[in-house]
Amino acid sequence: MIRFRLYSRPGCHLCEVMLQELASIADKNRIRVEVLNIDDDPELYRKYALRIPVLTLTESDTVLCEQSLNRETIEQLLQQLENNCKDK
Repeated sequence: MIRFRLYSRPGCHLCEVMLQELASIADKNRIRVEVLNIDDDPELYRKYALRIPVLTLTESDTVLCEQSLNRETIEQLLQQLENNCKDK
């Protein structure tokens, strides 16, 4: 299972759109999305307030997308991870 983290906040329209787009990808792939409310953590707020939504890989916290979902990037990542699993 591939785990993503979405930095978000309540009332953020772009965050809601990204989450919906991720849900459509999740229907076809084994992914899980953890949503973190940046308003609950001053450090996250300072880091992401002007950048949300921000999507990262949970394991490495590598930023994949900011403000909008780059479907191509996510699909390429999923393909790459799938190929890595097959090689093992």
